[in-house]
Amino acid sequence: LDLGCNCSTIGDDGLKSLAETCTSLRSIKMQNVSHFGFSLFAENCPLLESLTANDCKGVGDLTLINLGNRCRNLRKLDVRGCKGVSDQGVVGMCTPGAPHPYDPNPTPELPANLVFPGESLKA
Repeated sequence: LDLGCNCSTIGDDGLKSLAETCTSLRSIKMQNVSHFGFSLFAENCPLLESLTANDCKGVGDLTLINLGNRCRNLRKLDVRGCKGVSDQGVVGMCTPGAPHPYDPNPTPELPANLVFPGESLKA
């Protein structure tokens, strides 16, 4: 599903209808979507393999953690221009059941097989 260059003309109600109706989506491209709009696809489209969401001001670490917990088939993610995304969100997205990124008492147990780009899995 390619929603074009700018989704600012499609509100959260429209995105909700799309996400709830098109639950078998495997690829989505969108821009300028809110955290709520982005999360709708994570909640309703568990088969997602590719997601491009550029310049989404409300998208941050918690959004990525939600995506990682729900879309286990995700292989490609492009969140360029999403200024609320940090390393903590990316690691959390790759860690099933990750805690809230701002938990004052986090207990992040990263899986032994977690591999970051540019690294290799060591036996």
